[in-house]
Amino acid sequence: MNKIGEGLQYTVFDLGNGRVFKRPVNVIQSCYRVLMWRYPFRDVPIWIIPRDILRLKADARASMNGLRPLPPGLSLQLGNPVINDDCSYEQDRAMVVADYFQTHTLAQNKRVIDDYIALLFHFWEHGVSDRAFKLPMNFGVTDDGRLILLDLGELYFEKEKAFQRVRARPWESVLISDEVLNDYHRGAMNRAMTLENVEMHWGRSLSDPKASSGPLIGAMPSPATLR
Repeated sequence: MNKIGEGLQYTVFDLGNGRVFKRPVNVIQSCYRVLMWRYPFRDVPIWIIPRDILRLKADARASMNGLRPLPPGLSLQLGNPVINDDCSYEQDRAMVVADYFQTHTLAQNKRVIDDYIALLFHFWEHGVSDRAFKLPMNFGVTDDGRLILLDLGELYFEKEKAFQRVRARPWESVLISDEVLNDYHRGAMNRAMTLENVEMHWGRSLSDPKASSGPLIGAMPSPATLR
């Protein structure tokens, strides 16, 4: 296994077979990463960092538990994951969307945003809601052009939580470096992420498996930078 990346809660390894393995780090390691990466840029008391890390880890475990067993109809959209008891998991390798945006055309990048909204609707139809709505960092494009969720610790499974996240509009704090694409993302999300759409889509595939076969994600050029 070759280490290819790390986040606040995971270290990522390339398995060399088109898959990656994500191994959770302990609380001390997560706190250290916060101190190195984020703390100098945030006006927060240092003593609340362990509390925040413990909360993030509890949220991640709840998300992982909600995916076991894996809900039918979501495997491809989650990168065909294999989730272990310790919250480590294996997943299809993909290019982080932020990197994809840097190497593709405006038209291709707009298509990713359209596919992202279709994917969020698909999640709702299976009783799942994204928590963070961070398209550039939490989603990726696979070698065969699928848009997938990379961070499996960022999900809710309650309809009321989906309503709460839509009311909070967290996508409005997401910044994309290209101004035109940033405006396209914000406008598309504001139009699509509504309470009415949550109500319309939520749980449809749970009661009728034929209601949704998943978002139709078009073929995209093969990525060069992988996560």
